[in-house]
Amino acid sequence: MRRLNILFVIIFIGLIQMGCMAPYITPSVGAPIGALTESDERDYIKTIGKNDSSPRIRFPASIVFARIQTRKYCMKDRYPYEIATPSMVLMDAIESQTEALPLTSNVGNLNSMLVKKHVKDIQEIREAAAKMNANILVLYTVQSRADERTYEIGPLNLIALGFLPNHHTKGQAIISMLMLDVDSGYVYGSAATTSTTKQLTNYWLISDALDSCAAEAELRAEEKMLAKFQELWTGVCNEYVNVTQSAS
Repeated sequence: MRRLNILFVIIFIGLIQMGCMAPYITPSVGAPIGALTESDERDYIKTIGKNDSSPRIRFPASIVFARIQTRKYCMKDRYPYEIATPSMVLMDAIESQTEALPLTSNVGNLNSMLVKKHVKDIQEIREAAAKMNANILVLYTVQSRADERTYEIGPLNLIALGFLPNHHTKGQAIISMLMLDVDSGYVYGSAATTSTTKQLTNYWLISDALDSCAAEAELRAEEKMLAKFQELWTGVCNEYVNVTQSAS
């Protein structure tokens, strides 16, 4: 009888914990790249007097990637955006692009020592890219989330004490990318990729499963982003190589 009472207490505590479970949102908030470019353009017009944004690309080109995210915990801050550190997998993949891409002299990541972590507009990022003698700046932002849904299986879950895999976790990542001229701010093109992952887990492993789903979705979206970048860069070369040769 005593053992039975202890069992009911354990089940009751488990039910309380399950009832308090809420959807989990990962803190990877994408930055509105369009708003950044609009602000930069307004400042440019205000300073120069007219918008002279034009392609000034030189081949072979030097390309720099920069990941930017929103500082959602201080949206009214003067510097509402931050330069985020890309994953090591993506950094290695980016730096291995030099030999694979046509008409490039170097492909790399923005050096964090050349730019403040928190920035107010795209101009500051372009200036940092210029210090690396880059021609092209590839801005990208990642928006990821993960949530969980419980499938009720009745008394069976009480007996199993939460160890049955009746929790469905789902992760989603969206990456938006913009290719800019470092010198003029001219936009060569844009692209977006998305990826979704799913996983079944039990009550006690929900947190780990949510993190795993979000991370895997982001990794897959990054792989798609690189494929989109290669496609976009090939189009830029076809479109502008003759233009720059004529100008020179």
